[in-house]
Amino acid sequence: MAKNALLNRFEAAFGVIGVLALVISYFLVTGTNPVPDLLAFLDRAGSLSSPEPEWTTTVGDQPASAIVLDDATIILIRGTVQARGTRTGRELWRASADWSAIAGDGDTAMVLAGRRGHGLEALDPATGSARWRDESAIGAWTFRTAVLTLGCAGSGPCVLASRAPLDGAVRWKLTVPGLGRTNTGANHDVVGTRSPGGAFGDAPATVPAALPALLGLSAERRVEVLDLTAGKRLSAIPAGADARVTIVGGRAVVTTAEPADGGCKFTIEGRNASSGTVVWRRTGYDPHTVTGAGCEQRRAPAGGGGTLAVTRADGRPVLLSAADGREVWVGAADEAVQVADEHSALVRSADRKAVHAVDLATGAVRWTHPLPARAALTLCPAAAIVLDQDIGRAVAYAPGSGKKLLSARLSADVLGCGESGLVLGRGRKVGVVAFTGTP
Repeated sequence: MAKNALLNRFEAAFGVIGVLALVISYFLVTGTNPVPDLLAFLDRAGSLSSPEPEWTTTVGDQPASAIVLDDATIILIRGTVQARGTRTGRELWRASADWSAIAGDGDTAMVLAGRRGHGLEALDPATGSARWRDESAIGAWTFRTAVLTLGCAGSGPCVLASRAPLDGAVRWKLTVPGLGRTNTGANHDVVGTRSPGGAFGDAPATVPAALPALLGLSAERRVEVLDLTAGKRLSAIPAGADARVTIVGGRAVVTTAEPADGGCKFTIEGRNASSGTVVWRRTGYDPHTVTGAGCEQRRAPAGGGGTLAVTRADGRPVLLSAADGREVWVGAADEAVQVADEHSALVRSADRKAVHAVDLATGAVRWTHPLPARAALTLCPAAAIVLDQDIGRAVAYAPGSGKKLLSARLSADVLGCGESGLVLGRGRKVGVVAFTGTP
């Protein structure tokens, strides 16, 4: 009996192998590639979330990021940018673009579509019509109240221009030596802080940030510091091997690291970006710029919203004001700042079971909610998002009040966010899940 059962299993296995061999032979003989059809099937299979998205559609290629605006959801895809109705998912328009970004806010929001050799166009999110053009632009930096375009015509120097997002009106122009044809595309080589948690890929960066007082751009092994209000070039700071320069909170923050007692001794200085005068200096704080052996600073300091996320010598996490060096917030040992914007910071508790929202204006904790064991966190202007990576459940809270705006089981990535919901994507499948509450 046992021998017969074993023989039957072998026969079944050989049968399956035979069928697979026939299928493979068919594809080889006919030259048919089954992969596109398989990918299309996977795109169609299964919902992106539970509860269901407001709408779901399939786009031409896998999106990189997206944003929900009032009347249009903008989807940024390699080589293309397209708009879908926020409430219906109906395609409103599409345009070719080698690079793209969102600028402005609310009624002034524009979609920038750049093409190599053709400059950029600022497109109306609802109609796709061009509101203004810069035919010499090779790149741009986008904010809620301004667009910085880099124009390079012929063999002459490149010119940086500050424009109004809505109509492209030029506020000032500036020639910056060395800022040239390597600074192409959207939001290239900004010398700022990095997100401590680093979750959600490009999704948070799709939403335009507030216009900073100063901006640092990399140019030929130096940092060019620009006053974005006056349209002035303040200084050029060499990017030395022993010091790292970050432009944040209206200061040139310089961090140095040297070997000491088996580790690294850090000095953090906030300097006047124009004169180089040291405004404040701190020691005994780790800005998390060193990785691996030695004390070489290979990455930018962590932080956000004009603060630096550092660890004090006593092991307590601290948010330092880049403007004056004061401690905006001090946490308990083993707490960790995960992400910060201009208003709030999300902090993981010491036992990893809760998330606190910290008000950066006062340093006070606004609210506390449970945190899954393996969580990813990010901040959008309208929502603080907590993703349980084990089961795929996303919960969105109002940043100010902590009110729950959304709880959904996801089987997709978060591509972007907006005032009214999240954009989800899996392969070429895209959908919008709406916030059900109000902040």
